[in-house]
Amino acid sequence: MESLRSNDYRKQYFSKHHGFWGLYCCSYCGKLLTKENATIDHIIPINAAERYKIVAWLFRWKKDGINAQFNLTTACEHCNTSKKNRCGIWLFRGWIGRCFFPAFWLIFFITWPYFLSYAIAFFYVISTECSI
Repeated sequence: MESLRSNDYRKQYFSKHHGFWGLYCCSYCGKLLTKENATIDHIIPINAAERYKIVAWLFRWKKDGINAQFNLTTACEHCNTSKKNRCGIWLFRGWIGRCFFPAFWLIFFITWPYFLSYAIAFFYVISTECSI
């Protein structure tokens, strides 16, 4: 099984994931990132595949081993260094955030003019009623 970090996993990740309009988001905190300031993180750390037999067994079926695309995600530098080589709650945050945060930002970018118009109308009504 290939459990070591490959040299080109970042390049492979960006060749398959183009982001939304060139933007990516941290799977752990939801921060918007560009390709230049995004780090690529192994959701299941490399040392976990070396330490736990069940993890090694799961990755032996994948061609890329620990560098398989389902195990890679974008992260901001702060979250990536905070996670280090931990598992636990970071696994769930990584996998759930990979689906939730991109959907959240896509919905936000599509609907923000709608909510902004309501906010402007609300503050206009408040300001005219308060001035009487």
